[in-house]
Amino acid sequence: MVGCQAPPRPLPDNLFEEWQCKEFRKMCVDQQQFVSYDPRHYGPEAVPLPGYDVHEVVYNLPNPYGNGDKFKTGTALHVAPVEVRRAVPAEEACPDLQRPVFSACTHPLVLWQSGGGGGGDGGGLDPALSLVVATPHGLRLPAYWQLLAGPFFRRQVTSLAEFSARLHVRQGGSGDAAAAAAAPQRSNATAEGLHVRCFERLTMCRVVKRKRYRTTAAGAHLLRHYRDRLPAVSDLFDVEGGDADTLKVVIASRSNATSRSFLNEKELLDACNRLDPGEAYRAASMNGTSSHSNSSSSSSSNGSSKRLQGARPVFRRLKCVPHVFGRNPMYDLSLAKSLDVLVATHGAAGYHSFFMSRGASFVEVLPLGFGAKWANVYYARMLELDKKVFYWAIYIRNSSNAEDSALQTWPTFRKAIGASPAAYKAAYAAGRHVISDGLKRLPHRPKVNDSGWVNYTAGEAVRQARLRLA
Repeated sequence: MVGCQAPPRPLPDNLFEEWQCKEFRKMCVDQQQFVSYDPRHYGPEAVPLPGYDVHEVVYNLPNPYGNGDKFKTGTALHVAPVEVRRAVPAEEACPDLQRPVFSACTHPLVLWQSGGGGGGDGGGLDPALSLVVATPHGLRLPAYWQLLAGPFFRRQVTSLAEFSARLHVRQGGSGDAAAAAAAPQRSNATAEGLHVRCFERLTMCRVVKRKRYRTTAAGAHLLRHYRDRLPAVSDLFDVEGGDADTLKVVIASRSNATSRSFLNEKELLDACNRLDPGEAYRAASMNGTSSHSNSSSSSSSNGSSKRLQGARPVFRRLKCVPHVFGRNPMYDLSLAKSLDVLVATHGAAGYHSFFMSRGASFVEVLPLGFGAKWANVYYARMLELDKKVFYWAIYIRNSSNAEDSALQTWPTFRKAIGASPAAYKAAYAAGRHVISDGLKRLPHRPKVNDSGWVNYTAGEAVRQARLRLA
């Protein structure tokens, strides 16, 4: 047995229950399968080997079926079932599974998470655990996982596909002697620093719906972890100097996006920069809503004031700038913690509200026809539970304030077809029903004899196929 002085602690009971976890003993991983050597599951009185159910876990990220932000076929897809089987040592393909040595020092926490995932409050997790993310289809681990979850663990966050890959290097020779001499490669995801694949304990967890958030607490932890690596944002704001008394506003720019972008970004920025903060303070004082009206701090007509202990300052002026998030994550974190107001359409830019300081505001703009109920409350719920950053929303209801996105204008996309079989038949017959991500038509028509869409007639019933699982 590979030993260590202090094996990682198991998950706290509250997380173990909330994440619907299951712990396995003497388990190996091999090409995203889980191979059990637990003696309790062998012999005439063997206990049945339990599986692990992840059918409720869905994902919404770029994948072989499309991009969930753009194509309906790529959204809310269910992950594949988990393959858990008993070992057959004599028939296993790799030496480390034929003669397994179980590590007590590395305890993998294999996680399936609905949505894109990434980050969250550590919640009492032992940092000595190895976080292994079960990405769908064995796709690469998105970079934000290491950025957002890495500070909670000592080991590098990795994907299940990489963690379970067959990476042993043969040392030369042939036959059983060479197989036995196969050596594991280096790994930053295990306590041994080697690509070991067999463990005394392995825990599987699934996060379908978070019951506890503490996202801003997690954001504060990340800012402390990265504080020595955060760059200055002086190209946008002189935080400690000339802009110390400035209301700092960032409008998240998505000018090259195919959807959910501000059409009049320049006009919006110009109008924002013409605003007078002093006017807002005076209006608030007249309405009796000023946070400073009952304090010892005095406010002049231009909005200047002394800063109260634990309160945000009264600003003399306002500065609004655009910023494209996602190009430099460290710069984005540094900018977010310096902001007073973030304005963004619904999307990943909203995550930066978790890094803003107490009393800052996030203004979310939800596009016309945006009907996803979970999305409408996604940021609102998390920020309200934390009560650190104020959440504001603007719903676009007037069609004159919106235009169809580049994808929506494509004849076969969402709005154009809707639930009309006749409209779909026309698009299908014209070959417009399958496109590439560059909006080019692709030839695709399965052979279905005379029962396909080409021969559809008005009034014909369109049956909804249902899948029933035994």
